[in-house]
Amino acid sequence: MVVELVLFSFIVLFVAIGYITKDRDGSAESYHLADRSLNKWLVGISAGATANSGFIVVGAVGMGYTMGISSLLYPLAWLIGDLLFWNLFAGKVRGMESVKSSLTVSEVLTFFNGDKNLKIISATVIFLLLCIYASSQLIASTKIVASFSDISDSLAITLSFLFVMAYTMWGGFKSSVYTDIVQGFMMVLLTLGILVWGVDKVGGVSGFFQGIEAISNSYASLLGENSLFTLFSVVLGMLFTSLGFSLSQPQVITRVFAAKDEQEVQSAKWIYISFLHFTWIGMSLIGMVVKLLLPDIADAEIALPILSKEHFSDVIVGFVFASMIATVLSSVDSMIVSAASIVSLDFEVEKRGKNTKRLHKIVILGVGFVTLFFALFLKSTVFTIALYSVSIMSASIGSAMIMLIVGITNRANVLKLTILTGLFSAIGWRVFGLNSFVSETFIGMFCAILVGYLFEIYQRERETFSA
Repeated sequence: MVVELVLFSFIVLFVAIGYITKDRDGSAESYHLADRSLNKWLVGISAGATANSGFIVVGAVGMGYTMGISSLLYPLAWLIGDLLFWNLFAGKVRGMESVKSSLTVSEVLTFFNGDKNLKIISATVIFLLLCIYASSQLIASTKIVASFSDISDSLAITLSFLFVMAYTMWGGFKSSVYTDIVQGFMMVLLTLGILVWGVDKVGGVSGFFQGIEAISNSYASLLGENSLFTLFSVVLGMLFTSLGFSLSQPQVITRVFAAKDEQEVQSAKWIYISFLHFTWIGMSLIGMVVKLLLPDIADAEIALPILSKEHFSDVIVGFVFASMIATVLSSVDSMIVSAASIVSLDFEVEKRGKNTKRLHKIVILGVGFVTLFFALFLKSTVFTIALYSVSIMSASIGSAMIMLIVGITNRANVLKLTILTGLFSAIGWRVFGLNSFVSETFIGMFCAILVGYLFEIYQRERETFSA
């Protein structure tokens, strides 16, 4: 009862924050991007909390538990992509004329060409993959809720859905940002607290390394059981996925859109990177600590709830429960708000310039039900579903954004070809099982950008010849 009471208290807190910070202006600029007024802390922490997702408290812990030190390859490789995005692209994105006048990624892609078919194609790809990604977070929350309470998966996933909808519908983008701040703070406390306690419990840093070495040589090795080629493949794949993730995931890049200016974006870089990678690496290490303390857990993705129930008081268990759920909800609410913006703006359900907050709330509810549908019927691990949807979006939308940002093209037909090439090459690569050789993200982005670039050259030469 104490555990449920602590969780309920935090849910009430999130709903209260959502109500207090809700948009009262009513304009599209205010409702969808908080009047582009976010400072570096709001940009960095909100983007980091949103990017974290349930993968961190479920997937990363599970990977650390099963893979050992080699699980750290993933955040380290992701870090390279993050550095590329924040150093080469983030500032440019906020300074682009198209971004200053757009509210969604699809509007950015079509700002100069005005092509409705490109907007529909890009919006459809983003919407479907975003809903699938959000569903993986509801699945993560199901694992968390079910691990703390003896209820069915269907009831757990429905309760998680109701939790997030309870405050997401109040205020849209602005409320999502401010609840992210609280949820991010809870995540840092959880990671730091469990990690310090856990390392001490296994005999300090030396005891930790001795323990993982006793499990096996591969468990204590950065390579694990992989070859050097596999190591290179993993790093290459995660690097491109990370770069594409930041450029294509609307729930992340819209935080950049909503910054006050380019300076705030540049200042947010280390806030975002420090938050994201501290929690990711920390949770991977926690997975290894749990392996030393509880070596026979059947489902590694619920290792953290099992650890907390075994070793902590009900109040601490309640905080762990609430923090894990908060981490999931910080992603789900942002994804649902972003997907709802796609429906409202890109599919033109909402009329620009009119106060349509009530309509947008209905859209948010509808998007929530689409996400719930996917979550109820997709059968896979949180890691697999999340990485698959992120990879495909990076290969398609991420490639088109790169073409636009670096100035290769803004032609509608080139961008459409880029998106479709990335989409189908990445899907095909994975369907045929070639992703074990090299990531579908790398192949998809390579093919998309190469084909798009060659088609742009062809278009330029054709225009020159015609002239």
